[in-house]
Amino acid sequence: MNFLKLGLMLIVLTYSVSSNSRQWSPSSNIKVTYVHNAHGGYGVYQLDDMSTNPSNCTSPVYFVLSKASNPVFDEIYALMLAAHMSGKKVQVWTSGCSPHNHMEIKHARVVN
Repeated sequence: MNFLKLGLMLIVLTYSVSSNSRQWSPSSNIKVTYVHNAHGGYGVYQLDDMSTNPSNCTSPVYFVLSKASNPVFDEIYALMLAAHMSGKKVQVWTSGCSPHNHMEIKHARVVN
């Protein structure tokens, strides 16, 4: 019985810790967007709300989209550019840090 309680506590604790470190950014307008050719190519973005930093990157000034490590780079880049040009808000999901210690985008979505 004690093993069952311990197992359930570990599952709940693991779920609560992982759910806090994985989340969508707040809905935000894109302020800056440009392409950078270092490390295989990046799309670089600055949003109105840069408060999301689940990986604790040391230079959370930009969100970056890596062409070398993200298999849907072209699709996300097109989505971000379309949102920027039409004034739509986006949310990004980050995981890990770029070689320059910016937050690395893994997923993105338009929210309005």
